[in-house]
This record gives sequence, structure tokens and C-alpha cells, in this order.
Amino acid sequence: PMYSMSTETIETLAHFDNNDVYFLPLAPGVVYEFVEHTEPARVLKPTELEPGKLYEMIVSDAYGLRRYHTADLFLCRRKFNGLPDLVFQRRRGLEYSFTGEKLTAEQLSIVFDQLRERYPQVFAGNFLTCFPSLEPIPHYKVLLIGGGGGPQHDQAHLDDLAVRCDELLSTVNCEYRSKRTSGRLGAVRLVQTGTREFAETVSARAGWESQFKFLPLCPHLICNNTARVP
Repeated sequence: PMYSMSTETIETLAHFDNNDVYFLPLAPGVVYEFVEHTEPARVLKPTELEPGKLYEMIVSDAYGLRRYHTADLFLCRRKFNGLPDLVFQRRRGLEYSFTGEKLTAEQLSIVFDQLRERYPQVFAGNFLTCFPSLEPIPHYKVLLIGGGGGPQHDQAHLDDLAVRCDELLSTVNCEYRSKRTSGRLGAVRLVQTGTREFAETVSARAGWESQFKFLPLCPHLICNNTARVP
């Protein structure tokens, strides 16, 4: 999950062994280093990683990059012949700064978890993502992608839930609350789509596999995020 053509590199390669799959940092021409999520001062070799811990990946490769800190967090699930089996967890430091609010991925995860817990009939089992939109005024859209065959909720109900989402975002991010109070940010909008509709809309654009964007879903989208969502 990289976000710039100038920083593309292979992070892991799949290795199959006895009907099991391992994701190992062993791409040719790439030097891998890691820092522990809780102790970023010490740089580790792949063989020094311990199962059950989170690590950030640092890469150097033949394209001229030198110790590029990817900010991608991996869980070392286990070891295979001394190498860590890495499972991608999330990007560290992924944030939107639409009007200076610096809304982070961690804050959104907290809000999404609370929404799923409080309204399981709507959010449980569905994929949630968030992106900034420009019109009519800068605001965030929360996209609710249904699993297909689930209940469809009328827009009035979704608008009520969007108000609750807006309140939760204001709770976890004081700058967001300030921008909402001043009117620089508009209220959250909750948009529902089915899995099939989502896939057909996105895949209709040629080359979508190489660089996914939300633009086909929302014509008035603007992305001022500091790290694009993979």
C-alpha cells in the first residue's frame, strides 16, 4: 500500500508452504529494516522481529530510495525460516487536513467502532470509509458499503445517524469541533451503496486496479489528505 509513483516498492512476497501462505520481506533488490511501534529509536533487521508485535517498515531499493520510512504498520504474525510473516494492519499517521483539523485514521477507527457497537443493525458487517468532499461546503462523507442483500435504510434515517457520527468526530478531535462550530466545515453526510454497485462503479474506470480513487463515486470530491488511502 504505497501512495506515490516515486516511492513504489515491493513490501512482501507471498510464499506457499504446505497449504499455508506466508508474507515475507524478501523481494530482490530491496533492503528491509523495521522499527518497533512502541520503540521507534532502534532499527531492526527482519530476523530480529518478534511474533505478536507491530512494526513499521523502512525500505531501501534499487530505484534510488534510501531508508524510506513507509509509515506502514505490520503485525509479525509468526516466523518462517527466521523471516517474519507480516500482516498489514494500517498506515501510521494517515490523516486528512481539510481545513486544519488533522483528522486521523485512528480517530476515524474509534468513531466507526462506536457506530458499529451502538447501531449494529446498520453498521455491523458493512465496510465504512471516509473522504473529504468540496460541495456545497467542505465536509466529510462517510461511505457505508453494504454486504449485498442487507437492509436498505432511507435517507432520513441515514441523516440522523450522520448527526451522531458528526458528534463523535467532534468528541475525538477538538479541531474538527472548532471548525464545525465556526462553519468552516459542514456536517458529515452518510452515503449508502451496495457492494455490487460499489465494485461496478469503481471498476468502470480503466486502470482502477493500479490506483484506486473515490472520484467515480462522488463527482465533487476533493482529496487534500496527506497520505492517500490505498
